Amino acid sequence: MHALSVSSNGSRFSTVETDPPLQTEDRWFRPVHTTIGPDGAIYIADWYDARITHVDPRDNWDRQRGRIYRLRSDASGPNPVRTLSSMKPASLLDLLDDDNQWVRATARRLLSHAATPALQAELRHLLMHGTARQGLEALWTLAQMRDTEEAMLRPLLWHPNPHMRRWASRLLCDPSTSLESETLNEMVKLARQEKDLEVLSQLAASAARLPASQGYSLTRALVARQELMDDPWIPQQIWWALEKHLHKDPEGWMDWLQDATAWQDILLRDQ
Repeated sequence: MHALSVSSNGSRFSTVETDPPLQTEDRWFRPVHTTIGPDGAIYIADWYDARITHVDPRDNWDRQRGRIYRLRSDASGPNPVRTLSSMKPASLLDLLDDDNQWVRATARRLLSHAATPALQAELRHLLMHGTARQGLEALWTLAQMRDTEEAMLRPLLWHPNPHMRRWASRLLCDPSTSLESETLNEMVKLARQEKDLEVLSQLAASAARLPASQGYSLTRALVARQELMDDPWIPQQIWWALEKHLHKDPEGWMDWLQDATAWQDILLRDQ
């Protein structure tokens, strides 16, 4: 069983294989799923079957000896049992900063089912005043509540946490509808000034989801960033956005090319 260490690499990610957390010589071992449990341990579902293929249409897989393993460090002991479903929203809000991913995700789900104006106001407060983790979890909870209008997301484009800026850029454009002019102007401004490559990559992806007239504006702001053309991923994303808009609005593309300065952009000159 393999484990990878993931690190940011510009607009992409790099992985390095680390020491395997689990090894066996049992040839029936078939780990098909891993997840974090409520206690913070890693749970491994072992299909446990001699075959690993599906070429035989007959239903003759072993159904008697599957098993589940729990993997935890020697230093960790049993965690206290918490029944999250019985907790009040105020207590669930505190869990949005828990170290355990499972606890945060469960708290987020339960909160999304208990939406009230007062709770949504508290979540919005966490966007700007909570920890980095709380802010992101609050944003995702509001998204699950379908409470992500532009007026709320627009200030997050300038949040000090780049992950908040990235998710605001995504959620603003996920509906694939026209943005308010103020919001589009802010996104274009961000595209001109942003330094975090993950945020810029998301802006390129978001540009493809906008209507062509607005997508061209955001894409052009990214094309003007000549230094981005050295990134192995972002130029291709920009081309995908242009390709999509070209089919729907070729006149907008021709208007762009009428500007003589456009031909000085590396993306158009060299690609």
